[in-house]
Amino acid sequence: MNTDKSIAAMVSATNSALCNFALLHSVGLGLYPRRNHVENGSGTLFKVGGHYFIATAAHCVRDLNLDQIRVAYRDSKHSDNFALRKKGSTGGTKGDPCDVAYLELDGSALEPMPAQFLTLDQIALEYNVTESMGFLFGFPSELVPKDAALKRQFRLRSLGLLTLLVKEGDPVPDFVDKNTDVVVKYPEQAIQGDGKDLHPVPHPEGISGGSIWIYNPDPDTRVIGSHNARFIGIQKSWFRSQRIAIGNKVIVWLRLLVRDYPDLRETLDQKFGVNMAR
Repeated sequence: MNTDKSIAAMVSATNSALCNFALLHSVGLGLYPRRNHVENGSGTLFKVGGHYFIATAAHCVRDLNLDQIRVAYRDSKHSDNFALRKKGSTGGTKGDPCDVAYLELDGSALEPMPAQFLTLDQIALEYNVTESMGFLFGFPSELVPKDAALKRQFRLRSLGLLTLLVKEGDPVPDFVDKNTDVVVKYPEQAIQGDGKDLHPVPHPEGISGGSIWIYNPDPDTRVIGSHNARFIGIQKSWFRSQRIAIGNKVIVWLRLLVRDYPDLRETLDQKFGVNMAR
């Protein structure tokens, strides 16, 4: 057996499984800060307690009103059913260590949709970087047709990237905080989607607010799938010279929820054994 082809096939199968899973739980965000101008970001669907949220980056939405944000789902006919009720954020300006936000959704409008929401069981606060892979998912602006987006019509194309987590001792910029940040490599070329060949990866603009995952290969089984993946962070920036993407750990986002939804504190404290109000 050709070892290189075997590895490429395994990477492709893993990447494909994680892409399909992440896409079910993700949305693009159309951002309209002013007339005739559109930007986009990424977000992940979560259900926490009785609340439905989109987790994203603060710098994407902090200065926008709710009517300046459009949710774009993979099946566009359902996009208008994402009714935004409230938003909240922490940080998001230059130099802030935290850059996370939520958009709360009207749960009553979600019933007829196929959207799937992550739960607390699919989160990892602690993980082994050495024995795991990283996975980054979002909607790069480079792949969003701007003319359609200006009309609030999105044809989203996602990027799912199986990659390496930056380990303890690896060089990182001075501003990276190991207590709040998770860092993954963002190579110039990678296997994407179902393919088995290397392709150039798009510029990461638009992936802000997207999801970062830990993936633990199981050496005792050949089964590949999302059951070995856990959500660990929200992408917020990248560092071009070292080709790395940086995100806030999910605990930063959970603490934002506790700040704005005190009724969730007991649930989160008990689930993770951590004082979320700290």
